[in-house]
Amino acid sequence: MRKILQIILLFISVEAHAQFSMSVSIGVSSNKQSDLRALQDDNVSNALIPVRTVNNFEATVHTQLALCYLIGSKNELGIYSVIKSAGARSGLQDSTGSYLIDQKANLFSLGFQYARVFGTNFRSGMRLGFNQTTNFLERSIEVHSNTIFHDSLKLKADGFGANPFIGFQKPLFNYIALGIEAGYLIDFSNDFKVGSLKTDIKPDWSGYRISAKLAYTFYRKI
Repeated sequence: MRKILQIILLFISVEAHAQFSMSVSIGVSSNKQSDLRALQDDNVSNALIPVRTVNNFEATVHTQLALCYLIGSKNELGIYSVIKSAGARSGLQDSTGSYLIDQKANLFSLGFQYARVFGTNFRSGMRLGFNQTTNFLERSIEVHSNTIFHDSLKLKADGFGANPFIGFQKPLFNYIALGIEAGYLIDFSNDFKVGSLKTDIKPDWSGYRISAKLAYTFYRKI
């Protein structure tokens, strides 16, 4: 009976300090993507004419949305989604036309997160989510605004990722807070497929992430 009473009292104390919040984060990510870089290099080496690479999967911007539930004052559970894109471009352009080799990879991630709050402003935690990547490879030749050659390839891959992170969040007003967060994404995605044909190329979004965060608390029970 005493243990049951303790559980009830714990539940009441947790519920008495519960709150829901929604946040949006925008930041910069490094991306490993060695297979996609090698794919671009292979296409450049097999190009019909010498071309120059101007971008080959450099650091990119990511956007994250999260809905979180703070239990008591120390434990935060939530769901999140992330979208980001990265790409490569090689080619040759002048007043007469262009020869371009392009790749564009798009990532969508959806999952759960847990954070432990230290003090009032610091937190660290882990995100685990499902990753889906679509990569478009295109080659085209254009002469005097007329396309004389174009081919494309669509590759798809899925898997999951783990993102340990640390952050700082400071309330500005009663329901609004600003923060900064840093972490590292570990991507466990499978190889790309072209239709049902499996390749030996992985998307590999693994890399460091840093972002600015705006959070809004829309329900609070004290």
